[in-house]
Amino acid sequence: MFHNDDPDEIYDLADLTPQCGRKGDALKLYLSWLYYGKEGLSNRIATAYARADELYSLLESSDNITMVSTRPLPCLQVCFYYTPGGRSLGSEQSTKVTQEVVKRLVGRGFMVDYAPGEEGKFFRVVVASGTTSETIQRLVTAIEELGEVVVREL
Repeated sequence: MFHNDDPDEIYDLADLTPQCGRKGDALKLYLSWLYYGKEGLSNRIATAYARADELYSLLESSDNITMVSTRPLPCLQVCFYYTPGGRSLGSEQSTKVTQEVVKRLVGRGFMVDYAPGEEGKFFRVVVASGTTSETIQRLVTAIEELGEVVVREL
């Protein structure tokens, strides 16, 4: 999931835990529903979508980001390219920048993913109900700062 090249470095521990995977999703949903109740679960989902929309708004207002995701968001995943000054870097350069920024984000406490697109690899950020506004703001700032550094280095 996190595309690390070093097989000794494991960031995605999901394959090491039995509760992760599609088979347990129905059970996890049921247990969440029991714990939070109908209204509580509904509130958590609404909060997560509000945070994802907040992330989308912050990214959309940046001169250095080109959105892949569209509104209304169909899920809690927000996708975008880093495009300094609004100009495309080209497929190969965009892929290098995205991969390097994702790698460096780990040092700042963020783990995000990327996926292939028409203009190279783009960022995929998944938001959860526990994600705070401050975390979203810090993430956008970190992506812009690291993006600038990585583009300069390349």
